[in-house]
Amino acid sequence: MSRFVSPVLSSPRRFLATSAVALALTVSTASAFLPGTTLAQSTATDVTGTPAAETCTMDSNNVPEAASTAGSVFTLDAAKSTASYSVQEVLTGQGDVNAVGTTSALIGTVLLDDAGAPIPCSVIYVDLRTLKTDEDRRDNQVQKVLETSTYPLGTFIVTGTEGLDGAVNDGQEHTFKIVGDLTIHGVTKQTTWDATVKVDGDTMTGKASTTITFGDFGMDAPVFGPVASIQDEFQLSIDLTATK
Repeated sequence: MSRFVSPVLSSPRRFLATSAVALALTVSTASAFLPGTTLAQSTATDVTGTPAAETCTMDSNNVPEAASTAGSVFTLDAAKSTASYSVQEVLTGQGDVNAVGTTSALIGTVLLDDAGAPIPCSVIYVDLRTLKTDEDRRDNQVQKVLETSTYPLGTFIVTGTEGLDGAVNDGQEHTFKIVGDLTIHGVTKQTTWDATVKVDGDTMTGKASTTITFGDFGMDAPVFGPVASIQDEFQLSIDLTATK
């Protein structure tokens, strides 16, 4: 796993680069993300009480200061990206069911160095209040379990990669592991995601998934109505498109 140190803003050019990313995030997604608030009012620190990754400093718009030193900064396109969870339920009289909840209310930045290799402090925020399945009762119970009135954001901050040598900007699809700090329900855990990423010019596409448990993040399984039981282990997935 790659290791790193926190970067510092050290030149006008870098400051302008960070400001441009912050402006792009604020203008393009703030109105659709976290209804009734601004990104500056909903930082990971404010929501969880502790930063998801102490070495990745965020500015007032949730943009990592590492963006100021990155060779390339890709801003997530929420219109073409989704975050989801998948969990096995046992329904009374029906048996096993795979419940899937999805949202497009997410923002983030993906950082590459000058050679096109991923660097730490890429970050994705998801508004967990907008997760939807095919059943309103399930959605209501999920919101209660997540306590989204207190912890509206899910946050993932990259701390390193495994199994990737070199750049990802050569037009080829790359499969590797992404390691980072996942914060849900006010709890931060290191997680490893299986990822597939491809960069073509100014566009990055990718998929990543990991498996966690409700218990790991201090939650009970969201049992409701006809659900006899729910598997404690469930999968999180991100399907993203990001552009420079």
